Amino acid sequence: MAITKIVLTNRDLSLFSFLFKYKAASVTQIKQFCYPSSDKCNLRKRLKKLEKNHFIDFTSHYNRNRFQKIFHLTDKGIEKLKTYRPLSLIRKQLKSNSIEHDLPLIYIGESLRRSKNILQYHSENQLQCLEDFTEDDLTRQFVELHCDGHTLISFDNERYQGAIEFERSEKKATRYEQLVIDYYISSAVDVVLYFSETDSIIKQIKHFEELHYHNLEPKFYFLKLESELEMIEKIIFKNRKGQKLEF
Repeated sequence: MAITKIVLTNRDLSLFSFLFKYKAASVTQIKQFCYPSSDKCNLRKRLKKLEKNHFIDFTSHYNRNRFQKIFHLTDKGIEKLKTYRPLSLIRKQLKSNSIEHDLPLIYIGESLRRSKNILQYHSENQLQCLEDFTEDDLTRQFVELHCDGHTLISFDNERYQGAIEFERSEKKATRYEQLVIDYYISSAVDVVLYFSETDSIIKQIKHFEELHYHNLEPKFYFLKLESELEMIEKIIFKNRKGQKLEF
């Protein structure tokens, strides 16, 4: 069967950029952030055309007692994107290795980007794949830390370099201890915006901050998520001393 040729629109290219940035997205997320004026029926038809033309593909992901399509960019899709928007890649990661971790990061990233205090936001995949971040002395530290994102923050006419961390499930305590040490050693990271649904994870980070760096100003600011798969309405972080950052 012949494949019907497709004329790509600006919204399609925005989708390709979005999928490269976050590595994975559900139909709901694609509609919300890339095709907000389309109804779901027409959107699914459009995604089907893009899929048949091999610009995108999907995997089936079991979530909330049902299977759902999770879309990602293909080799053809990234090559087409590069003809419109120059991308100098040092590696190519087009598909999520952890859908449960990466889907919530879309809402974290897009929620932060709404704030006037966020001047720049870069995803983990942008940091790891784009040459610019590795070549820059400052952002190279964020690449080496394998953080979930990088953001440039503005408060009171001052600019701060922020790392994004998101943890879904509890790991060994030694992992959190090393995480704290790595971020305090880094000269590039001014603040770590730490997202979690779990109080016990936040308590462990605070414990190791206090244990090793009690004389220093806290680098970690915490936000407990009410829901992983929704936009964050009130973005208010609090550090171990009770000081707040509100976006």
